[in-house]
Amino acid sequence: MASSGRCPECEHDGIPILYGLPLAKARVMAVRGDIRLGGCLVSFDDPQWECSNCKQLWHDPEGAALALSALFARPQEFTAAPRRRKRRWSGLGRFHQVDRQ
Repeated sequence: MASSGRCPECEHDGIPILYGLPLAKARVMAVRGDIRLGGCLVSFDDPQWECSNCKQLWHDPEGAALALSALFARPQEFTAAPRRRKRRWSGLGRFHQVDRQ
């Protein structure tokens, strides 16, 4: 039985918890508050939802799987990271800036 993603305690919206090694897209979504990262170690009784209001954790694997697949299916707008400049040792006792390729 899939839930509506509502907290069983306070009826606020829940945030699905993603387990495993997150990709860049998942890390950005976690910073935005769309998902919560649960870590790489998964056990049988880990919760799949966290309340956005009271932080209550609860189980609903089917509902969380549907919510996560819907979140990752929609297009996300990402901004490119600024290019970093790399410092190299010149051999003459100082560093100089080199653009990364």
